[in-house]
Amino acid sequence: EYLIGARISEVKGNFCESHGYFDSRPLGTFSGEMFVSVEWTIFSSLMKREILKATTQGYFKQKQSKKNGIVLTLHNAFADATENLLASEKFINVALRKTTEEKDKVFASKITLEPIDLKRRPVNKNIGSILPAVVTIRVGVGHGSGFVVSEDGLILTNFHVVGTADSVGVVLNNGLEVRGKVLRRSKIRDVALVKIPVRVPSALPIREEAAKSLEKVYVIGSPLIEDLKSTVTTGIVSGMRRLEHSDLDFIQADAAITGGNSGGPLLDENGNIIGITVAAFSGVGLNLFIPIHSALEALNMEISSGG
Repeated sequence: EYLIGARISEVKGNFCESHGYFDSRPLGTFSGEMFVSVEWTIFSSLMKREILKATTQGYFKQKQSKKNGIVLTLHNAFADATENLLASEKFINVALRKTTEEKDKVFASKITLEPIDLKRRPVNKNIGSILPAVVTIRVGVGHGSGFVVSEDGLILTNFHVVGTADSVGVVLNNGLEVRGKVLRRSKIRDVALVKIPVRVPSALPIREEAAKSLEKVYVIGSPLIEDLKSTVTTGIVSGMRRLEHSDLDFIQADAAITGGNSGGPLLDENGNIIGITVAAFSGVGLNLFIPIHSALEALNMEISSGG
């Protein structure tokens, strides 16, 4: 869940090399002491942002002269700095998930989406109409994924894909790139709404029914590099999760995702939207998705009831 980076910003040492008793020949063994200052950064792979920056100091004295005495002293001084981080109140609050979340902007006006008829046939029968609704989003030198939810060009993606940008590049499935305006964003729920100035008749329908454990699902996006756009993976819903530190609900599924998939759709077996790709934990097969109605709520959006 957390990635921890360390930068040694200061090193001070005082060492003595042992010499032979009779001939004063250097023996290549060292004793001494060392002080280090370490700058720490803790990154949440779930929230896709830094959640703590801290600086600690470490000290160690190597009393016995050893061949690798200098390196050993450095390692132990760094270990002392690490222990001081682990003992700090700020780090303990992160470990206990007591971090304080900032509040999102409250959107006064509600955006209403026109309902789109649910797809009733398996994905392999509908893939021709599904892929054109999944896009690649470019921000700077990076990219993520997104998907169209209305024919007039409204696109959902992750906050951590668009960041604080006011506009982004949106690459459609046919290779056409247009500029998209970021209309709304929720940092806490990690979702964003983008508007492009073109109509997309293949917008994806949103399913009213929540995801269910063991149902078959599909993920579409642009993993790793843009050339892999429209990559489709499949799996099942492993369960519904609520992560304590953020009090947010997630869909857990084993469909493969990786960097670049963020913001892409999680679809049911017929190609209807049930979630948004948000996080993958490397090496453990744990992939999380935002329930689609939770995303809409965070952006003050709803689907018209018709009538």
